[in-house]
Amino acid sequence: MIAGVILAAGRGTRFGGGKLLATMPSGKTILETTVLAMTAALPSVTVVVRRDGALMTLAEQICRASGAMLVVNECADDGMATSIACGVGATAGANVGANVGTNVGTKVDGWLIALADMPYVKSTTMSLVASQITKATTIVVPTFEEQRGHPVGFGLRYFVELQQLSGDSGARAILQRHPENVRLLPVDDRGIVKDIDTPADLGGR
Repeated sequence: MIAGVILAAGRGTRFGGGKLLATMPSGKTILETTVLAMTAALPSVTVVVRRDGALMTLAEQICRASGAMLVVNECADDGMATSIACGVGATAGANVGANVGTNVGTKVDGWLIALADMPYVKSTTMSLVASQITKATTIVVPTFEEQRGHPVGFGLRYFVELQQLSGDSGARAILQRHPENVRLLPVDDRGIVKDIDTPADLGGR
């Protein structure tokens, strides 16, 4: 099984705060849109948030309705890497803090790591990237018009490295260490390179 991890613990300062709570043209929030896309694609999804009242309340409602697991990253200010470690650890049944739900006991063969502020990624794209994680050593990076995007898939071989990441550059260091294992996967989905940075980005694809 490939487990999904959604990183939703950033502050969204360029947006002006409260980014993931913002409403898209569909009427759904950014966070809900991303979570629903991933839960439609994968059997197990973990959402990682910071300890923020409004965000946690929204995330709890979304996870309860969608069947996703919610994890609170108490070290969110230390960088995106801590959220990756938190989410990946939760899928392995690790003690990572305040958990809602559980994936303990489920065999995980790899991870699909997504950014919560990229709500335009198609569910079918998530399924496709996950399906290409065929070996423990595989890393899958989707591309659109030769631009690398998200979500990125990692085989089981990278569990320890994902847990040991630090800083705010995400898992880029792992890709740099293992270029021979990186598979670039062209997809017909502009959403993989479109994130939400400012309110103007909410207008559409």
